[in-house]
Amino acid sequence: MTRLARFRVDIVVVAGLFLMSALLVSMHVGGYTKLSPIDELQHIDYLYQIPDHPEPDDRVGQRALHQQLCRGVDAEGFGPPACQAGRLDPKVFQEKGYNTAAGYTPAYYAITRVGAETLLLLTPLDDLVTAGRLTGGLWLGLGLGLIYVVGRVRRISRLPLVAVTVLLGASPALLFPSSTIAPDAAALVAGGLMMLTLTWWERRPSWRSAGLLVLACVLATAIKLTYLVAVGLVGLYLLVRWWRGRSPRSLPRTTPLLAVACGIAFLVVPVAWATYLATLPQITPDDLPAMATQFAVTGFPWTGLSDSLLVLLSPLSSPWVPVGSPQLTYLTTSVVSIVITAGAVAAGVFGAAREPERDLARATLLAALVGAAGLVVMGYLMAGSYIPLPARYGAALVPALALSAAAAAQRRSAGWILLAVAVVTATLTAVRLADLS
Repeated sequence: MTRLARFRVDIVVVAGLFLMSALLVSMHVGGYTKLSPIDELQHIDYLYQIPDHPEPDDRVGQRALHQQLCRGVDAEGFGPPACQAGRLDPKVFQEKGYNTAAGYTPAYYAITRVGAETLLLLTPLDDLVTAGRLTGGLWLGLGLGLIYVVGRVRRISRLPLVAVTVLLGASPALLFPSSTIAPDAAALVAGGLMMLTLTWWERRPSWRSAGLLVLACVLATAIKLTYLVAVGLVGLYLLVRWWRGRSPRSLPRTTPLLAVACGIAFLVVPVAWATYLATLPQITPDDLPAMATQFAVTGFPWTGLSDSLLVLLSPLSSPWVPVGSPQLTYLTTSVVSIVITAGAVAAGVFGAAREPERDLARATLLAALVGAAGLVVMGYLMAGSYIPLPARYGAALVPALALSAAAAAQRRSAGWILLAVAVVTATLTAVRLADLS
């Protein structure tokens, strides 16, 4: 096959991934109209406020409150949807009506608002929340496309790459945030951009490619602080390659410096944003919402540290909220999680991949362990609290895990088996979502 023919095939594959993402997200959005219990009310309010942003002591606005009232919330304790006109009192809503998403930068919300407004302009849609949710299909498609492109640049076979990306697109753990308003919808894009710039620097080392890698690390944590675990992965991978003597010959001495630069870069936006927020009016201590107080601890959570240590190794192990058939939800969740994590372990621990991907898998697994411990320690030092880590905090590691898993299935027979599993999983996901209507 000529280079042009291979390029055309790759374009078709990426287009297919976008189409699959748009289709599955559209089915999810059409059948799941309630608000997610994972803080979607606060994220919707943030989306409405862009280009402005909520301040720490802001209450949720009226438009977001009416969205919750008319849609309902997918959680126990909330009554059925009941639209009503007039002004609502935010204090009777969860978290005393405060917008607990104020700590996030506007990055995700601004990009999603642009996508949503474009859909409102080009389609008959007239609801910003529905349009914003549908924009998640673009986030998902772009993330899958980035993983596929990076894999091809790293010379991973097309067959297992297609299988792995189809599996990811069918994962409830990725579909749910992509079909609701949540910064986690950008996790694949954040992780994928870091993998793309890292691979580019490996292939064509220069100060420009190094600068783009550092910028990708900055952008990732600008979207969500927990993406720092993927920044740690980049630093670890650079150090591993340098230690093994496999870093590019033109920049061998600067490889550790680049790793340190990435490690420092992730602090830039979060620290700047936190410093800025500290200058704004704060919630009085007596009026803090439950989210700010219920996880407080009096001493370091050693038990919590051990409980959380392995959580990020399987970032796709939780569906967030079961949507549709619980049996199909948990079945597809388990299949995707097991295949991706087992593939990465096979590559990193048992050496079932070429050297670069073995190193990538090992750095990813180590970043998951160190990142989990780091998040627990950060929570204690910064807020005196311990929050049991949800698996989704490792979502930015998924691109690296997926690339490692695909690299471990280079035999043609393994690729076909993996593709068959992916097709069945995607079909079951489509059936589950079709039943919502």
